[in-house]
Amino acid sequence: MVRPAEDLPIRRLWLSNLDLIHPRFYAPTLLLYSPNGSSNFFEAKALKEALRKVLVPFYPAAGRLARDENGRIEINCNGEGVVFVEAETDSTTAELGDFVPGTEIQQLYPIVDTSGDISSCPLIVIQVTKFKCGKVCLGLGWHHTLVDGAAALHFLDTWTALARSLPITIPPFIDRTILRCQIPPKPTFPHREFDPPHTMNTPIRNSKSKSMANLMNVIPEAKLRERILLQTNAAKRMILTAAKTKGGDGGAPSERDDQYLSDDTPVVALSTGCVKAMVVNECDSTMGCHSDHDFQPPCPNNIVDASKAVWQALGVPESDGGDMDISWSDA
Repeated sequence: MVRPAEDLPIRRLWLSNLDLIHPRFYAPTLLLYSPNGSSNFFEAKALKEALRKVLVPFYPAAGRLARDENGRIEINCNGEGVVFVEAETDSTTAELGDFVPGTEIQQLYPIVDTSGDISSCPLIVIQVTKFKCGKVCLGLGWHHTLVDGAAALHFLDTWTALARSLPITIPPFIDRTILRCQIPPKPTFPHREFDPPHTMNTPIRNSKSKSMANLMNVIPEAKLRERILLQTNAAKRMILTAAKTKGGDGGAPSERDDQYLSDDTPVVALSTGCVKAMVVNECDSTMGCHSDHDFQPPCPNNIVDASKAVWQALGVPESDGGDMDISWSDA
């Protein structure tokens, strides 16, 4: 067991929700090194001394997990130390193959018995294994409650720097209370992931007037407004043609039929509803296209489906709708 080089006061380290959300397990790391010809290559004494030094700024790594009076997990920074094991083997690294997880690989880092109390488990375990071929494997097991990948690499970089007699360039930041939410929570920026899903219960539906002008007021993009106006006019003509066809009048609508296309008529209410079905998200101008039609440019899926539903509701086959002269915009 390697303990910090200095006696540090015992303290408790509060852990954030981000620390506690992960399962409590050891994440293994295996690093292979080829000999560099020096006499002190991977000298255990130098590694232990550097480890003792790095445990001073990284003092939570030498502690143990504990629970506060409410049962919440925290780190008891009591300086009990980390496990350091030296091992030798008559095998070579070539015998390990592709390092596929298995019993051979598990022998390269210490295995911790986690069946007991959490206060008995070290937070970092280290093993230095020397192979017959001269290579060395540095195996580490990181308790995930203590560190994530970035913090583990920070610890490893600092440890190896001290082993080479280099200064610490980036000290660790230990205080995790900056991740504690305010009481009560006070969001300081919008969290779109918690916004309710878009529905058709918009000011368009709640407004007393369901005219096309109100529909346009909630659509910010000018090009989208122009496109919808054109499609609305097409829907109006389509519905009116269907009504005239069913009534035996026949033919496409004429100019005198414009009186039926004012904002006060049921025809406009129905056609506006068709267009509303297209505006799923008032702030999103991206719409899918239907492939089964002759319009150019294509209609969005929902306006085409709504138009087909209108024909069916009026009892007129789609093929009897007549040819409509519809102008489209490139917007």
